[in-house]
Amino acid sequence: MASLLRIEPGQKVGLIGVVNPLVAAIEEQGGVCLPCDFNMETTQFGHAVASDMEPVLADADMVIATGMTMSNGSFDRPLAVARERSIPLLIYAQTGSAIAPCFLGNGIAAISAEPFPFSQFSGDPTPVYLYRSTAEGSDE
Repeated sequence: MASLLRIEPGQKVGLIGVVNPLVAAIEEQGGVCLPCDFNMETTQFGHAVASDMEPVLADADMVIATGMTMSNGSFDRPLAVARERSIPLLIYAQTGSAIAPCFLGNGIAAISAEPFPFSQFSGDPTPVYLYRSTAEGSDE
């Protein structure tokens, strides 16, 4: 996922669905992480985690959302905000890895898709598919 990130120093990155390695990747590239999650109060690094995504989406220059947003009913809002504000939306998809690419170039700028079974279950290597929308509207 980190290879899909093109974060400018100081850029505010909303992270909808906290994955601690993504918090680290955002900060390593000079971004300011704005974490949001329904089930966490702080990240592994001590950042306060918002439970309401609206302030995060309003303040973010870019949004990364987990595929879990597709299964818990919260995906439509980050997608709508990305479209309305013309900001990049990146999806880190284990959940929804087969569906997320359908939105590429239509609200989603990039996707990291890992189909089941996930590496975290076995520790074994698994395929990860990286997609990025190009400026011309075609996909890489």
